[in-house]
Amino acid sequence: MKLLYIFLTAILLSPFYALSQSNYKPGVITTKNGQTINGFINYREWLSNPEKISFKEKLTADATTYGPQELSYFEVTGFESYQTATVSISKAKNDIQNMSDEIDTSSYTATVFLKLLQKGNNVSLFSYTDDVKTRYYVSDRDITAPRELKYQAYYDHDLQSVKKKNTYYAQLIDLANKYKGNNAQDLINSIVTLDYKERDLLKIINRLNNQDVNNRLNTAVAAPGYRFFAGIGANISTTSRADDLPAGTYDVSKQYIMPELMLGVSTPFNPNTGKLVFRTELGLLLSKARIDNHADSYTANKVYSTAYSEITVSLRPQVVYNFYNADSFKFYSGAGLAINLSRYYDITYTTTTSSTVVAGYNGTEKLTVPPATSTWFTPMLRAGFVLNNKVDISMAYHVKLKSTYAANLLYVNKSLTEIGVNYIF
Repeated sequence: MKLLYIFLTAILLSPFYALSQSNYKPGVITTKNGQTINGFINYREWLSNPEKISFKEKLTADATTYGPQELSYFEVTGFESYQTATVSISKAKNDIQNMSDEIDTSSYTATVFLKLLQKGNNVSLFSYTDDVKTRYYVSDRDITAPRELKYQAYYDHDLQSVKKKNTYYAQLIDLANKYKGNNAQDLINSIVTLDYKERDLLKIINRLNNQDVNNRLNTAVAAPGYRFFAGIGANISTTSRADDLPAGTYDVSKQYIMPELMLGVSTPFNPNTGKLVFRTELGLLLSKARIDNHADSYTANKVYSTAYSEITVSLRPQVVYNFYNADSFKFYSGAGLAINLSRYYDITYTTTTSSTVVAGYNGTEKLTVPPATSTWFTPMLRAGFVLNNKVDISMAYHVKLKSTYAANLLYVNKSLTEIGVNYIF
């Protein structure tokens, strides 16, 4: 229980660690009056386009906050670049759960930081992401104001399918004809099969600029997109009855500490910052359970013992956040779901009777039950730290839930806490 209190305290303090850490990288800003200033930009986990940035001319200086009203451009050197623009922003949702049942052409105009994906001699490509979707924009040497590449999707209830209006095909074909002239047909053939995705759009923009299709604007060496890990650990489990106790009895549950093996992969949403991480684990856990139900009377004391051993294969998708994120030390916490397949064996019912009337009279009856299998799910919390990007030490707590009919015995609540050490490859 003491370990659990430490674990929960670490989870609660995590946001304060996040607020105390910055991630300043070399960068440059250009103000609205054309002044270019070199310095350092606080490079955050920008899952959406930033509304403001923090900038220092020197690492020891105080930070100044800038928005698109003050800046025309900023760049985190080698990683990301943003250009200020006043653009039309479409409002239609493209995910199937929220999309309209007819074409939605609504939009609004705002001055924002557009992410510069490619700057070309003919055409440049930008993106703008908010909580609705990601949109792509283009500008060219004749029309320098970025305009949205229009893509609209809606759900046709009659045909029970998603319909798409790929206006961006026509927009890109116009650019192909403009900059490729009589040699545009091959590029047009690629455009009309194009997905509305950054990687595919970049290839078209690079061809419009007569560049290698894999050319990218920012060329800093990216951090690994994923890292594997493997390790060992121990699980501390206590199993208790989930249904009602028989009248006049009480339960005693035994706690067990058992070994486990773990392997998995961590994939950061942004490898360059490494803050928000999707973590997937596959674990092999051994555990035991024993519940003794005591029924005492004037003539005899009886103990009804239920015991079994368990081997579990557990798949755990999780999302974790590195609240403190340096190369030498990281502290993280997160949550996920454990999907468990358990095999129960050595299942026994034992009844032990001790007479309170006849001295020395004791009796034992034992029933062995065939092995059984069960699938069960439980939410989980995890917190840990990483040393030198190599050693991951963590603790996980599985929320106590009433499981499925375990081992054909009784409904149980299983409390599970894990401590593990992983090596990161």
